[in-house]
Amino acid sequence: MIGMDHEKARLLKIANEIAFYCYNLGADNMNINILNKEDYYEISLKCDIDNLPKNELEKLQQDLDVPRRHEVEEYLYELAGESQGFRELSLVGMMIDKVKIAYENRQFMITLYRNNEDQEGSTNKL
Repeated sequence: MIGMDHEKARLLKIANEIAFYCYNLGADNMNINILNKEDYYEISLKCDIDNLPKNELEKLQQDLDVPRRHEVEEYLYELAGESQGFRELSLVGMMIDKVKIAYENRQFMITLYRNNEDQEGSTNKL
């Protein structure tokens, strides 16, 4: 079990990586929201991106839609802390449980879900 401050730091690292990815695609008007639900955390990002190619969305979905790897999470977090960040979104994917992506009329929306492993009696997992 990890401490709450450590969990918050992980959530912020994940949000930072997604924000950096979007800025590299030319994003502006960016909003990030992190919700602490009873059983999970929800990180959502909305921004405007002009002419986002469909293949970029498909690659992003593929990179993030990988199984969560609890056994390597601490290593991934430390690795990200030592460098300028992950810059490999599949590593972010290994730290989340679910992702939803949408793009319409310049508005890019991504929501990442991470089960709250510290809640005792938590059974409603994603």
